[in-house]
Amino acid sequence: MCYISEPVLAEENAALKEKLQEYALIAEIIGGIAIVCSLIFVGVQIRQNSEVSEINAYQELTSQITLINTLRVQNADFANLYWRFEHGEQPKNDTERARLEAFLSWCSGRGGWPTGNIARA
Repeated sequence: MCYISEPVLAEENAALKEKLQEYALIAEIIGGIAIVCSLIFVGVQIRQNSEVSEINAYQELTSQITLINTLRVQNADFANLYWRFEHGEQPKNDTERARLEAFLSWCSGRGGWPTGNIARA
C-alpha cells in the first residue's frame, strides 16, 4: 500500500483551495462584465424605441396637417369656416357648428389637434 503523508495532503488541499478561489474570482469578473454588457444593450434598445416613437408621432402629426390642408384645398366653405375658427370667430349657423364640431371631434380622436371652443347659440 501507498500512503501519502499528512503534510503532502495538506499542501495539495491548500493548492486546490487556491485554484478554486482563482476560478471563483474569474467567474465573478465574467459575471460583472456580462451585467455591464446587458445594461448597455438595454440602454441601446430604450434609445431606439424612443426614436421610433418620436418618428411615429411626427408622421401622425404630418398626416393630420396634410389632411387639414387637403380639406381646405378641396372645400372652400370648410376653408373659410376653419380660418374663421382659427381666428376666434364662431360658426354663423347650426350647419357650420355641426361641421366644425364633427371635425374637432374627429381630430380629438386622432390626438387632440387642433383645439378650440365653439359657443352655443
